Amino acid sequence: MHTRFSFTIDRKKFDKLPSFNRSWVNQSTGETVQVEDVRLEFVPSKNGPEVIRRYEDKTMLKVGFIAEPTTKAEREAGKKGLILGDAIVFEPVGGAAAPSHSSAPPQQKIPF
Repeated sequence: MHTRFSFTIDRKKFDKLPSFNRSWVNQSTGETVQVEDVRLEFVPSKNGPEVIRRYEDKTMLKVGFIAEPTTKAEREAGKKGLILGDAIVFEPVGGAAAPSHSSAPPQQKIPF
């Protein structure tokens, strides 16, 4: 089973974010594709996942929030990015464990 992530973002704040344009050539059609992108940053909760609601087949957890990205220099200067909304995970009951903040890779047994 897969864990489903859901991000809720305040539209009024989202529209104020800086965007950047990029383009590329679609190799199969030869057409130039242009898009306008907005960067977002996921910031995990310092205290780990927080249970918001339990359902019969899943649990709703707040795992952090979505914010305007900041550079390392901006963070060191004390600037905080605009918080845009919450990061929610729907975890199946009896399924995968809550997301871990550990950087260690999961241990897997590979049958060969």
